[in-house]
Amino acid sequence: MFHIQGGTRSGSGAVVAERRFPAAMDFLSDSLAWIVSGGRKAGLREDQLLRVELACEEVLTNVIRYAYPDGPGKIRIQTKQLDRGFEVQISDNGVPFDPLQWKLPDTDAAIDKRKVGGLGILMVRKMTDELAYSRGDKWNVLVLRWHNIQQKEGDSE
Repeated sequence: MFHIQGGTRSGSGAVVAERRFPAAMDFLSDSLAWIVSGGRKAGLREDQLLRVELACEEVLTNVIRYAYPDGPGKIRIQTKQLDRGFEVQISDNGVPFDPLQWKLPDTDAAIDKRKVGGLGILMVRKMTDELAYSRGDKWNVLVLRWHNIQQKEGDSE
């Protein structure tokens, strides 16, 4: 049902792992656990892992709900342990959608005056240090990065 690729080193020296999941809510917790496990292996602290998990949960939930209106699809996830950083790449070959082009909500407006939508994207932007989107070979690719990751106390450099 899903594909697992073990950890390999990229040309930049980053440790890369990849896994594919069906785009279904039944696999959301498995995909998040796999991402968090990668972050843990990269030496992230619990507070950092929480930011990774919250941001990825929002992105994955949106892919599951909206990317495949005509039927089942798949999600490809890569994690990269970078020098003092961590990256998660979430890809789908569903409906083209660039979340970075979505107009952010006016959080200063009164609740009853706000338009629906956009709060999840705002949260993802606040939970990450860098976001990038691309579309190629019919795949949406969203890259979430966290910089200057501080290793857990006691871990060696």
